[in-house]
Amino acid sequence: MKKLTALTVALMMSAGVAMAASHIEPAPMERGGKHHHGKMHGKKDGLPFGFAELNLSDEQKAKIKAIMEADRPQSPRNDEQKIAQWQKRMENQREQERNLMSHKHFDENAARKMIAQRQQEREQQRQQNGERELQMLKKRHAVFQVLTPEQQQQYQANQEKKMAEMAKRHAERPMFERK
Repeated sequence: MKKLTALTVALMMSAGVAMAASHIEPAPMERGGKHHHGKMHGKKDGLPFGFAELNLSDEQKAKIKAIMEADRPQSPRNDEQKIAQWQKRMENQREQERNLMSHKHFDENAARKMIAQRQQEREQQRQQNGERELQMLKKRHAVFQVLTPEQQQQYQANQEKKMAEMAKRHAERPMFERK
């Protein structure tokens, strides 16, 4: 009886510690620091990343900001609604899988239908991502055209330097720990 009581107390204490630990603020990322969210992510002075160090005129800054704001939805993003829709889709998929598993005999037709539906959803997402990427490339091109030829060269040189630094850091970082 004493062993059972001691075991119960130990389990309750470890559960309490685990619950307390789950409410602790996560530590910042080891290399990159904290994540930053919001409209100004990656921007300095409201300009896209990499443009603040180009000594832009006020007119250039205004043009770039206008390009970046064009085609932006006027209403705030409704992330909660998108998350709720995604959660509902995931729950439906789990329910379909549970139904497949709970039947005594495997229903191959139902499984194929479920797989085809998921593939169709992924294809739609790929198309949407491609369209978003195209729009961003158009914006980046328009912003780049606002720069003078000297600023364009400086921007490209800065980008190449940053890419070389990233490649060097990546090469120095081990892919996995060897024991």
